[in-house]
Amino acid sequence: MGEEIKKILNMLEEGKISADEAERLIRAVGSSKSAEPFDKRFVDAMDKVGKNISTAVLGAIKSVHFERKEEIGKPERIKIALGTGDLYIGASKDDMAHLDIDGVHSLRQEKDRVSLAVGSGGASIMLPDKVDCDVKIGRGDFELEDVECNLELKLGSGDASIAPKDFDTLEAKLGNGDFEMKLPENIECEIHIETGKDCDVELPKSITNIEEKVIRRSLGEQKKVIDARIGENPKKKVKIYLGNGDITIKQGEQ
Repeated sequence: MGEEIKKILNMLEEGKISADEAERLIRAVGSSKSAEPFDKRFVDAMDKVGKNISTAVLGAIKSVHFERKEEIGKPERIKIALGTGDLYIGASKDDMAHLDIDGVHSLRQEKDRVSLAVGSGGASIMLPDKVDCDVKIGRGDFELEDVECNLELKLGSGDASIAPKDFDTLEAKLGNGDFEMKLPENIECEIHIETGKDCDVELPKSITNIEEKVIRRSLGEQKKVIDARIGENPKKKVKIYLGNGDITIKQGEQ
């Protein structure tokens, strides 16, 4: 069934069929196999988020599954493309990565790298420390806590809550939604924020230096740019880009 769905999605990507036609074809394939098909929200989400998530999902689909609970070893890097649904990343208890997925998905493993494509549904991933995470979500909420990792997040629509144990670099790009982050106590880092002029930004009390300015975009729009620093010689970097929503960053027990 994976090859049949992949052909349908390729035709959608190439513009040979519409989203409605893709939905009907995928439902027909799903019903013929007595399995839950992709739904229209996934097709719409891929269309809205653009080719990045679409390409990631299509490239990963070789065999399709609907539920999975599995240990996947100790990868150095994990790439996750999620059409619609919520994603949680937490700390593993046994130094191995574990997946718990409820929804249409495909998994690919190559040496120390893992690629996971989820059409629609939820996913919970427990990771050991020092795994680089590349996450793309069309619509849904994202949460990460108690993991030492570098993170690159792209979220079309939804809220993000991030509380890493440690990191070197963290970059988040959100279209619409609220962003909350809790920094580890005593960590020193640089923070760069770009957001809408009227978006609220709350920064931790531990900020030692801050610069804020408003830049005029094309068509008269304006964006707010904030550069802040915690500590005298920070090596770690946080970058946040938000279209619409609020940003809250706290540190330690604040």
